Amino acid sequence: MSIMNSFVNDVSERIAAEASRLAHHNKRSTISSREIQTAIRLILPGELAKHAVSEGTEAVTKYTSSSVFGSRVTKWLITEEHQRAHIIIRFHVHFFFFRSRY
Repeated sequence: MSIMNSFVNDVSERIAAEASRLAHHNKRSTISSREIQTAIRLILPGELAKHAVSEGTEAVTKYTSSSVFGSRVTKWLITEEHQRAHIIIRFHVHFFFFRSRY
């Protein structure tokens, strides 16, 4: 499990660094969802990037449409969505890795 945790942290750092470079290149001082999505598409391969962007968009949509914005319930829901997205990303990475090896 610690290997997967290290992997997720590494990918997150790469996405953040790439998004930062994109914002700087576009002369922006704020990283928006557009930079994050572009960074994901640049870093992750094909289908994996598509699923990661989709899950992230869904989590943000649920967060912003929540009627209890900012409460503990919302934070719990976001944490649960975040974990769900990580599990889906982990599954797809695992599948992609083994599929490409054999």
